[in-house]
Amino acid sequence: MGDVLEVQAATAAAAGAAVRAAERWIATAEHRLYWTDPRDRAVQLAARNALHCWQKLDDDEPEWTELGRRLAEVLQAVGRASAAAAAEKRLTDLQGPAYSLLISGRLPGSARPRGAAALRRGKVR
Repeated sequence: MGDVLEVQAATAAAAGAAVRAAERWIATAEHRLYWTDPRDRAVQLAARNALHCWQKLDDDEPEWTELGRRLAEVLQAVGRASAAAAAEKRLTDLQGPAYSLLISGRLPGSARPRGAAALRRGKVR
């Protein structure tokens, strides 16, 4: 499945479909994180490509915030804490203080989103 996702991501990037490319690279990284070690070269490459594609997106894309949240979780899971922090800072700068509370789980009625890190720990199926 990871190879299929990677082909879809590369095809979307080549076609100039930035949102689709970012989403597919993030999905590739999440999938590979579930099945292999975070230090694996394929996981690291997928995370790097996901970051590159997400950084190319316009901030006003409807999917931008969700993709950024998922990307930050992937980057954290693969040991790229500074890149994850930079992505979260960009999200917080553009989304305001409510987003900061949301990702920390401190916004009333919200729970911290579950993504790649939770998948890696086997908490979500």
